[in-house]
Amino acid sequence: MNMDRNGNSQETGYEQTHAERHKLMLRDIIKLAGSDKLVCNIGLSSFDKLAVNYLGDRYYCAVPNVEFLKSVDQLYISEQNIIYYDITKNNPEPNSKFDLVIISETLEHIFADDEIVMRSIANLLRPNGIIYLTVPNAARHINRIKLLFGKNIFWSKYDILNGGYGHIREYTVIEVKSMLEKYFDVRQIYGFNPYGSKLIRISLNLLPTSWRSTIVAIGMKRS
Repeated sequence: MNMDRNGNSQETGYEQTHAERHKLMLRDIIKLAGSDKLVCNIGLSSFDKLAVNYLGDRYYCAVPNVEFLKSVDQLYISEQNIIYYDITKNNPEPNSKFDLVIISETLEHIFADDEIVMRSIANLLRPNGIIYLTVPNAARHINRIKLLFGKNIFWSKYDILNGGYGHIREYTVIEVKSMLEKYFDVRQIYGFNPYGSKLIRISLNLLPTSWRSTIVAIGMKRS
């Protein structure tokens, strides 16, 4: 269900910027979810609008609390498909378990130990459940070039403290693999470059995975 609390149905700048990333994610999610798996996305985003069109009532979102939900201007799924589960805490057993949990472009914003986050996600999954993770690559091509010319690749403290959207941490392929391995069997790690013109995307996707803009990792929960 697509619900716009502001009566505004126009595509946002965020949606336009991330349209290609969302398209690539949706391709993966549809394949992983099959025809019967329950899917939970950590957080709320415009990706929900795409996912719910294909997955319907099998698609849920997890938010930390009611206050977080009240702060959201636009909601793309039914509130009945929202669960309250804070992945930054040591949670009790959740009321719902899922076959697939998505955490995309979220981990880099979270002020919490990554091990706690991974454990919380594993706790949300059924046996043999799948985690689908995407994070920005700290070692992406543009950052390597910036460092070569002495430029700072980190977000400013102002953006992190006042903007509410700064990346407090970005990751490398090696770090992602190590982070997942404690709770998951890593099945696949790859990268893509979803930003810029089609020609730019095609060119950048010729680079090795460790140079690409976004890291994608898929893992299966350990028994």
